[in-house]
Amino acid sequence: MKQATKTLRPGDHVWCSFGLLFHAGIYVGNGEVIHNCPEHGTTHDTLEKFAAGALIRRGVSDRTLSRKQVVARAYSSLGERNYHLLLNNCLHFTQWCRTDMELT
Repeated sequence: MKQATKTLRPGDHVWCSFGLLFHAGIYVGNGEVIHNCPEHGTTHDTLEKFAAGALIRRGVSDRTLSRKQVVARAYSSLGERNYHLLLNNCLHFTQWCRTDMELT
């Protein structure tokens, strides 16, 4: 992992770039992230596993809900298996957690 977790706060939108692809999630504290992925749906992983060696970046998406609400929403989605590349991907998930709005 190439970024210290000291600067991340629970409720932060985090993302990694893998060449032309990227992956996003919600940092929930203690070096852990919740994210939506094709293989497992909405799942909970360490930052190291989430990043798979890539640089972790803090997203700049709007947050209209409190950090506590963002983390609660992320946890409430654990186990959902409704990933869709175009309609319900990792970016849709982070947007919903942080703003209560879905991407259109």
